[in-house]
Amino acid sequence: MYLAAYGTLRTGQSNGVSPAVLARLQSRGPCLIPGRLYLVHDGPDAYPGLVPSANSTDRVVGELFEISESGAKAKEVLRQLDVYEDCHPSDAARSMYERCRIVVHPVAGSPVRAWVYLYTRTIEGMTLIGSGDWVDASSMGAKARPLDGEFQPGVGR
Repeated sequence: MYLAAYGTLRTGQSNGVSPAVLARLQSRGPCLIPGRLYLVHDGPDAYPGLVPSANSTDRVVGELFEISESGAKAKEVLRQLDVYEDCHPSDAARSMYERCRIVVHPVAGSPVRAWVYLYTRTIEGMTLIGSGDWVDASSMGAKARPLDGEFQPGVGR
């Protein structure tokens, strides 16, 4: 079972996920995820939100992980990731993200179906991360304000 991460779950990023859960995620390398990436503001915090796109050339840079458990243990890993991602499968109205299985494209290898967290709220007024890469955007000061709807490095709030 695979998970494709495009934000704070990527290797080297800061997050509040239990080390025991992260240890169950074995990196299989970079991948491209269909969609567009937006900067989500939550008070002083900012993080990425992936939304589907009708344009087949829109891609987001991610990292493909294999969940090293199966059955009930794999479901528990996903449940704990759901909590971190504010994903409530039994109550979509409360969810900020929805976990869906989609086809992703590893940089090395054939396409695979992987779990991905899609942003479920409005993107109106949000900043598009034009590069599609949260790691690059966050290293350049991702707390940017919208300029023509696209992320501009070095433009802070």
